[in-house]
Amino acid sequence: GGRGKVPLVSASATPSPFPPFIPGTSTATLAYAFPPIPPPDTPPPTFEYTATPLPPPTSASPNARTQYTMYVLLDYQGNQLGADETIRYTNQTSTTLNELVLAVEPNLRDGFSIENIMLNGNQLNYDLGGQWLTVYLPQPLAPGAQATLSMRFRIDIPAKVKDAPYGVDVDQVNLTDWYPFIVPYLDGWILHDPSSVGEHLVYDAADFEVNIKTAEPGIVIAASGLEEPNGEWTRYRIDGARTFAFSVSDQFQIVDAVAGGAQIRSYYYPGYADQGAAILNAA
Repeated sequence: GGRGKVPLVSASATPSPFPPFIPGTSTATLAYAFPPIPPPDTPPPTFEYTATPLPPPTSASPNARTQYTMYVLLDYQGNQLGADETIRYTNQTSTTLNELVLAVEPNLRDGFSIENIMLNGNQLNYDLGGQWLTVYLPQPLAPGAQATLSMRFRIDIPAKVKDAPYGVDVDQVNLTDWYPFIVPYLDGWILHDPSSVGEHLVYDAADFEVNIKTAEPGIVIAASGLEEPNGEWTRYRIDGARTFAFSVSDQFQIVDAVAGGAQIRSYYYPGYADQGAAILNAA
């Protein structure tokens, strides 16, 4: 179908549940309310906390890879996610860009919504239709120049469908291609239509810092990278990667080992310790 224009006049039609996020100052103060459908006499759960400070952006990496920084609230039992995402993009093309195109795979399913997209504290206009998110820049971005976008989005995570990994599965939630990301540019933006055969997405290598906080204790996260503490958050960092994916479960068991200086970790369900060890040994 066509791409309907979504002119962003304000951050949301109703008052924002948290103040606007201004890149280079701190992460937003989040007071995100998730309203999964509860039993009739049970109030919906609410998240309220203050994010740890985010230092001002550093200079671009030597190869000017795109840098993604995310703070993610995950309600595992309610199958919901809210996130603040900052994208530091360097125009490595030979073309002056008037817009940026991002892939938003969750919008191919129900449940994805954007609250705002901002540049230097100013709200931007955008079109969102299907997997295409076109963000219009207030000034052209010359070759070699940088722009830092920030956005806030939410996902009501749908059920997993057939062989596609994304979504809610039995005792597990899989988040693959779950965040908006800038697609490569080569004589135009490269974002193919989905097909029943093969993969349609193309990725630039990028640097990721993803901070996750869950609503419930006892949730195990299997992510692209090893965890490290970051105040109230758990942080995962990976450089030069194509994407960042993670799976979560309240059932995962872990076995790990070190080989050649690299830590290897296997996640498995209870009752499958032998299979978990076999996968670890194979890796």
